[in-house]
Amino acid sequence: MATIDEVWAGATLSALGRLLATEDVLPRTIGPAIRAHAPRHGTTYATTTPAYLEAHSDVAAAPTRARRRIGAG
Repeated sequence: MATIDEVWAGATLSALGRLLATEDVLPRTIGPAIRAHAPRHGTTYATTTPAYLEAHSDVAAAPTRARRRIGAG
């Protein structure tokens, strides 16, 4: 049996994919929710999620975009 930590990222991306398949834009509440979640849980989602989306799901390009968002590149 898998733990929530093992499946959370995949489940979240799956839900996001379903949402994007039916909507032209993300709900306005998703940005604040990610920004609130990240520091409470010690994640980098507030930086990496927008970078991933801006890179059109290109996992090779997303790190460069993330570094630019935090001013490290």
